Amino acid sequence: AITVPLNITGTASNGADYTISNANLVFAAGSTSTSVDVIILDNTSDQADRTVILTLGTATPYGTNGATNVHTITIQDED
Repeated sequence: AITVPLNITGTASNGADYTISNANLVFAAGSTSTSVDVIILDNTSDQADRTVILTLGTATPYGTNGATNVHTITIQDED
């Protein structure tokens, strides 16, 4: 297995706008994919859309494979 750090940025606030299951992704031996749960939290505030940007870090000493390693989630205001 290999563990890859997940860097989380964006305009949304962890704990107020969303929660995330884990900041480290664990890939089982021979696996090419894994998952992370991002739970969107409901609030009563009137806010602009917010983003959660997930960027795969580098698993030392393995490096990256050059694939796209950034994913953006937009949380739209529902109020």
